Amino acid sequence: MQPTLPPPTYIEVETSEERIDLKFHEKVDREKSQILINGKEWDQDWIDIHLSQTFELEFILKDEQDQLLEQGVQTITGDRSAPQLILPVQDYLYINRSTSLPYSILDTDLKECAIYIDDVLYENDELIVEPEMKTVRWHLKDQAGNESSKILEIRPLIFPDYKQTGNNVSITQQEDLEILKNGNTIKEETTTLENGINSFTLRSKHLLEEVEWINLSYDPIPLDASIDWENDRLFVQTSQTPRSFQVKINERVYSDMLSIPLPATTESQEFDIQIEIIDMDGNTWTSSQRLLILPLEQRPTIPEPIVQETPQSEYLPIVKEDSIEKPKIAPLVLTPPSVQKPKIPQKLLEIPNKTAPKQEILFFDQKMERIEDGDGAQTLRVRLPYKEGKEIKNVKWNDQVIQKEDIQYDTINSTYIEVKAKKAKNTIKVTYDDDKTTEVVSKNLILRKPTWKEQVQAAFESFFTWFRTWTNWGK
Repeated sequence: MQPTLPPPTYIEVETSEERIDLKFHEKVDREKSQILINGKEWDQDWIDIHLSQTFELEFILKDEQDQLLEQGVQTITGDRSAPQLILPVQDYLYINRSTSLPYSILDTDLKECAIYIDDVLYENDELIVEPEMKTVRWHLKDQAGNESSKILEIRPLIFPDYKQTGNNVSITQQEDLEILKNGNTIKEETTTLENGINSFTLRSKHLLEEVEWINLSYDPIPLDASIDWENDRLFVQTSQTPRSFQVKINERVYSDMLSIPLPATTESQEFDIQIEIIDMDGNTWTSSQRLLILPLEQRPTIPEPIVQETPQSEYLPIVKEDSIEKPKIAPLVLTPPSVQKPKIPQKLLEIPNKTAPKQEILFFDQKMERIEDGDGAQTLRVRLPYKEGKEIKNVKWNDQVIQKEDIQYDTINSTYIEVKAKKAKNTIKVTYDDDKTTEVVSKNLILRKPTWKEQVQAAFESFFTWFRTWTNWGK
């Protein structure tokens, strides 16, 4: 007995991503058979799968003798994939200016793309978004009838808050913003500035590109140290108040001592002195100096007064201690302090342009003479630098805000202020800004304490000025 074989398959359907193919058994006569696709007669070619989500296949298959082989109805799955919108950001976008928003659509048979901004149809070819907008919505539809929608929220970019103190900057971190300093990511809320210009930028998956934020400059004032030897002690002086320092004398280290015992002996002594100073910002400055102390034998002796048995009419001269020549100290060869962090930039000689505003902060006294660190003055004129394209936002003198009406202009159109100076460290900070960046320029001025002679001279000048005024008033 022969086994019963299954009936042959007279029609097969093969589908791919782009097409549908119909395969027939060799007994099927395609000319005598009838085939309908979605109610329309089949054109004997492959079927574009993107034409419909489903296809209804109706067939009546016959052989060459016009005998019926098979008939029936079959449903074929077509294009069921909705169009996909590709955006460079997801959910929401940060912008701080008018921006072109790129996008792309992943679908080969897109039929319709409608864009709505704040629920109003947008009809321009290039999609431009503004910070004041709220939402952008896309509605997509393909030829098969598949639809998709996407909403992107627009948010104005709010820059983080920051505060600069010396070389330290405190920044308020935002969860969805990455802050970079000179190209490196900052993960802590406090960072240390490098010497010179520090560039800060913002990066985020909600930004189209990296955004420039601020440029902060840091130019530390070098700390100098000098030494003086007197009465068997070594005295150390610094140009500014340091956080800490240490003095190394022939391998022996003294920490934070301004007066160090260093007695003379019967032999000459030569000392290599190295001073390491850490300023208030944590920068390290060093100075190497050499000291030669002559032996005790070379000190002049105090002559004894001549004793007379009979008193004389005149006193014999007595040598005062102040007039005695003290032991000589070999000249000090002072090397300029070398900075370890950061390096001191070399000073360049600049010929001033009398018709253009100065590019640096300058200090002058009442006689319009230039003042540097170590000079003494009470009333100062501070000339402010000029920044191309930027305006002065505020000025602070010793942390006190200078009112805008107190900012004046001189004959060459340079801005300046007049202030009262302290006896010690004075600081001026000038903040400039434009539409994009904020820049802070600062400078310190350290005034020495007037000597006793200068104080007496100033008192006499003040008295004579008052006396002349009183005399003239009496006339």
